[in-house]
Amino acid sequence: MTINAHQSMMWASASRHAPRRQAFNGLQLANLVEVPANENATTTPMQNAILSMNLDTQSGWISARVYKADSFSPDNPMMLVTGTDVDGTTFRKFVNINDVNPRNASLVEMIALEGYLVSSGKRASGLARASVLAVEGASGDGARLTAFTTFDFVTALESLLDSKRLNGELFGKWDEYMWLRPIVDALMSHISRG
Repeated sequence: MTINAHQSMMWASASRHAPRRQAFNGLQLANLVEVPANENATTTPMQNAILSMNLDTQSGWISARVYKADSFSPDNPMMLVTGTDVDGTTFRKFVNINDVNPRNASLVEMIALEGYLVSSGKRASGLARASVLAVEGASGDGARLTAFTTFDFVTALESLLDSKRLNGELFGKWDEYMWLRPIVDALMSHISRG
């Protein structure tokens, strides 16, 4: 798979859901959900994606692509997220970044926020993956994370960051902390702006 300048791909190392990864074929138009009636629902070419990812969750794979919506402006930062949820349902959701509350957000909203922050030059690449790790770590093995389940991602990410800091202090393993710190900083900076 080739990754061009308009895309970044995040693959988890676990392979228990590998067949689903192979089955995802980009923008699918059947069974679309979460499309606001007042938004332009035209198909967006995959090559214009700001961000593209496959997230391995305990529930299965979530595949997503993020685009700037046609109605995007600095005052109205509208993002379009398309993809496939853990159960194979395709989705297409417009997300206004001004309305995203990471203390009560869905994973699709966090994916849109990552796309917005990365396209704005913030060092937030990996926000969605870190959010999955944080929520699943805080929730235990029984967590059912889907594209539209809401969580308090801020508390979960802060807890994960604390555990990675402690791991660094105790065992000298700072790589995960150094990966996560700028992501949490970008998220906190975004929250404090508004």
